[in-house]
Amino acid sequence: MTQRSLSDAAGVPLQTHKQYERGLRKPGLDALTGYLRAGINVNWLLSGDGVALIRDIPATASVGAFDSRLMLELIEVVEQLLAEHGRELPPPKKAELIVTLYEMFRESASPVQRATVLRLVKLAA
Repeated sequence: MTQRSLSDAAGVPLQTHKQYERGLRKPGLDALTGYLRAGINVNWLLSGDGVALIRDIPATASVGAFDSRLMLELIEVVEQLLAEHGRELPPPKKAELIVTLYEMFRESASPVQRATVLRLVKLAA
């Protein structure tokens, strides 16, 4: 993807996207949601780890298909809790937290519990 096509797909202005790439700005919840909906692996986007595109994430028999609804919900909850409690996390640590939460809630098949997420946010931040 070109910078233009990716920024358009994510609904992010091109100049803002370029600032994200250069590390001059950090994407917020709306931008992360846009990239996720555009098929970008948010873990890769924030940390550089793994594959760039969700479709390239290998599915295993134990994991199944990627649950974008769960990932979007976790990103939103983590962002809200960080803001509500005046805490910040560097993007790689935030990505690791969100992926860990994703794996935890995906495995348990239980609904996202804000109290559990808050405990882990406080530990990480």
